[in-house]
Amino acid sequence: MLYFATQPDPVFTAIVDAALATAATWVDIPECWQTFAHHVVDGFPRHEEPRAALTKLHAAHRSSAVHRMSHFYWVLFYDCVSAYVRAHNGRISRPHIIDAEQIPAIGPFRVGPIDLSSVVATYCWDLDFFPDGVGDPSLSHPPVTHRTRGGPDRYATSAGGLASIRQPRWDSNPDAAELANAAVGIARYPMFTAPAVLDAW
Repeated sequence: MLYFATQPDPVFTAIVDAALATAATWVDIPECWQTFAHHVVDGFPRHEEPRAALTKLHAAHRSSAVHRMSHFYWVLFYDCVSAYVRAHNGRISRPHIIDAEQIPAIGPFRVGPIDLSSVVATYCWDLDFFPDGVGDPSLSHPPVTHRTRGGPDRYATSAGGLASIRQPRWDSNPDAAELANAAVGIARYPMFTAPAVLDAW
């Protein structure tokens, strides 16, 4: 499992798994890597080979141990999830789908539009993982309480890349109880809007 500011719910776990699995289909294609992982390309041009990095990240996500990510792995995670969310939202023809059968499946769940800004504000500690000049100005900064609670242990070192943490200090997930049932269609995700996103409006 990857270490986020908020404890992942089953839907977020499925989104991350689908995003990383989908990235495995384009990670070896230079044109796709340059397009979908452009923050990685711009911010970490001489990092480890893309396939190896993605394989390590996906293995850490599927591990029972909780893994902190270095800035590089956070950016790789963000680029993979961002590309997946764009594709997922593009498959939804209408902004408000009533029929659950029309909602695309992600793992065992049917999930409507995904709000990337709320995902970032909920799960990221801060936006410090973006290198200078490479950040995405459309994203809202997560609340300062995330950074304060996570402290210096929220990131792994650059040399370590991925490192286990024994006592994660994540926030409780406001959606977790309602998302326990995979049979329920989820009109949008996250169901709540992160305060940081509301403040940005």
